[in-house]
Amino acid sequence: MKILLVTLVTVFCLQFSLLSYASQSQNWQSKDKEILLEKTNGRLNLARKEVQNVKEKINFIYANTDKTRKIIMKERQSLKRLIISAKKEKKRKSYEVNTIEKELIRARTKLKFKLSSNDTSTIQTEVIEIIQRKDRATRRLTQAKNKLSLLQAELHNTTLNLDPRIVSLSKEARSLKPHLLASKNKLYQLKKTVEKLNAELLASENKPGIKNSPLPPQKTNISTQDHTYVYVISGSDEPNIESSLQLKDWVESYGAKYIEGHWNNLYGGPLSNNDSSSKQFLEQFETELTKLPLKSKIILIGHGLGGGAVIKAATGIAAKRNRKIDLLVAIDPVGTGNLRANIVYETKDRICLTPKGDRETNDNYIKCIRNAKPRLITQNVAHFYNRWQKDAQAPLDYYKELMLSNGDGKLTRGVTSTGKFKIASLTTKANQKREFYDRSEDAHRKILSYEANHLPNLLIEHLR
Repeated sequence: MKILLVTLVTVFCLQFSLLSYASQSQNWQSKDKEILLEKTNGRLNLARKEVQNVKEKINFIYANTDKTRKIIMKERQSLKRLIISAKKEKKRKSYEVNTIEKELIRARTKLKFKLSSNDTSTIQTEVIEIIQRKDRATRRLTQAKNKLSLLQAELHNTTLNLDPRIVSLSKEARSLKPHLLASKNKLYQLKKTVEKLNAELLASENKPGIKNSPLPPQKTNISTQDHTYVYVISGSDEPNIESSLQLKDWVESYGAKYIEGHWNNLYGGPLSNNDSSSKQFLEQFETELTKLPLKSKIILIGHGLGGGAVIKAATGIAAKRNRKIDLLVAIDPVGTGNLRANIVYETKDRICLTPKGDRETNDNYIKCIRNAKPRLITQNVAHFYNRWQKDAQAPLDYYKELMLSNGDGKLTRGVTSTGKFKIASLTTKANQKREFYDRSEDAHRKILSYEANHLPNLLIEHLR
């Protein structure tokens, strides 16, 4: 009996010790994760500062480039004034030669109808003097022509983009682009690590994982064939919009699949070197689309360049394959070169390029807009929700009209691009609106913050 009692006590003590050790071990693991999370948050803040510093350097170079362009424009104006003066000088010298030529013709006519030998001698002397004056005037005319030709050649060869000062600044900006890309990728990875650590700590404490969601989570039994796929595509300024939207846990509570990606990589990082091309994203999306069951619901949400990418995916890839897009959400969408014109319009031959202050690029931009046709939101899109900001600092086509210098110092009024799209079918439910942020540099964050509260109410009808 004593042996049995001792055995039971021993087993109880051993179980208690194991539970205590397990509890203590779990506490240690939680503390380790908390320490790791704190360190990772510190690295995350440093990464944010690094991205911001590189952006500021690039923006500083762009500002210097604009100032340099203005200086070159003034130099070009001075050169044009010299050309005008040289043309006037050439005209005067040409008139002088023509006048002397007429004198010579008259003198030779007199010589032809000579009256006496004395007259002949006088006229011959006059002819020689006129010829000498003509030779001198012809030489001056030749010099004026050469001077004009040199000035015109200099003006022709002086293009803004080939100026050594502009070339140097452009090279400096390009050299910083890989650094910015690497910094953004580092920031993206650290954000993912922080999210993972937060989720693990949350799970270890047995706390609900839903936060900042205006609607409660709902558990539903949705079959694989009827699955809902929600693609959330980030842009360039905010490479992880889920950190602002906070939709993942709430969307997944309805049985939907939540896929995060970037405008140039459907599957997230790393980002590609091409800062504005969505070609890779579109190719990946087309492959992805072939794998989705035909009865699946598809929801596309994109911000900035990500907004432009999902619009192209819906109206291009999905429309071509006759796949329905249940909801297309574009938050402040832009296209190639961060220009809204390149997503709102479909250009015929080439993309529109940002005006840089010289006549050539200004005229090309205006011509590009005028020759472009509106991009249609195709009938395969059941519900289109579009919000864009107005009067922010960049890009320039946040304005309806733009006053551009035509290179001669005169202002030319050029149309740019609104954020409103044309809808191809009356069956598409469209909700498009401009948001005003009074030239705020953080307008892209403000519009995301607003949509974080509004999107769940929009999504709920498509998730149930």
